[in-house]
Amino acid sequence: MGCESADNAPSPTDAIGVRALGVELAIPSPPGLSERRRAAFERQWARCASDLGSDSIRLALPERFHSTPLAADFENYVTGAVTTRLLQANLGVLFLLHSSGIALDDGTVLALCAASGMGKTTAVRELGRHYGYVSDETIAVDPRTGVVFPYPKPLQFVTKPGHPKRVEAPDDLGLLEPPAALRLGPIVLLQRIPQDHDERESLERLAVSDALPSLVPQTSSLSLLPRPLSLLATHLDTVGGYRATYRDASGLRDLLAPLLNGEPQTTLATFTTLESDAPGEPSHPCAEKQPAGSIERTRVVEAIQFPDGSLGILTSERYVHLDGVGAAIWRECESGISVERLLAALTRSFGPHPEANSILTRALNHLRELGLIRGPSGARL
Repeated sequence: MGCESADNAPSPTDAIGVRALGVELAIPSPPGLSERRRAAFERQWARCASDLGSDSIRLALPERFHSTPLAADFENYVTGAVTTRLLQANLGVLFLLHSSGIALDDGTVLALCAASGMGKTTAVRELGRHYGYVSDETIAVDPRTGVVFPYPKPLQFVTKPGHPKRVEAPDDLGLLEPPAALRLGPIVLLQRIPQDHDERESLERLAVSDALPSLVPQTSSLSLLPRPLSLLATHLDTVGGYRATYRDASGLRDLLAPLLNGEPQTTLATFTTLESDAPGEPSHPCAEKQPAGSIERTRVVEAIQFPDGSLGILTSERYVHLDGVGAAIWRECESGISVERLLAALTRSFGPHPEANSILTRALNHLRELGLIRGPSGARL
């Protein structure tokens, strides 16, 4: 899929205008798009409709959509392509959360976060009949202010494996309009109970260390934002991160009542920032070349510490939670350290162990595989 800037903006008769997240797109009207199907398509995008201007970007469609009859997955393809283009335009600019969202009357946005196929769209379809519909796919936030930019796209529902998703207009589902001014509220990780499991429904407040491993993978380009872990962890501490374990979306309104009713949240203090890497700068003051044989940290985006001494570390590729020996090794390697000195430091911290050498070797290899350290391939003592 791709997009191209149009030298001659498409006329309203051959393209459909969509604007969201600060980007205006011109969606071509393919030859096989009947008047009836076009009208349904325009209705699907009515809440993002825009009059095309000179700055619009034309969405390039694959060749298969230029023939007749028009492929059945046109609407589903375009919905995904538009979302991808909007995300690309805002990488490193907005905090982008793979989440559906609803807005309370005061503009507080409840973000419902989960991996694809885990119930976000079904949840927002249920709750959006009572609260403002913000998005079923992406919650986009100004990282400086917490302001949320709505993306009320058509909703996409899984039908059968291998088949295109069913695309529905928010208005056809009776979803409410959100207030004009929106700000990010609690973030809820959705966890649906399988039908054959005997598990109780629950809503639990999560410590930052418990929320981040599930939440970070559901973000886009988090590592490109300034101090991204501190940004996200501060929000979870002050506004709240939760896990909602539920059976059916029809029960979410009752389950989430404490959040939907705006009950005040307790501010936690569950992390401290250890290291934050500014673009183009070394990640720590001793990043100059160390003597041969030293174990050194690699560059990371940011590292934070939790009350139990464990660490949350964000690299350009992944989020890692370290505890025990792994966390201790990472701390000791700040300025570069030999394997012998590292083993002595760990012995002081944890006490002697008959298999200390092999434990250290395995830990070093694991940290190296994660891309957190560089140096000797193992402990040879």
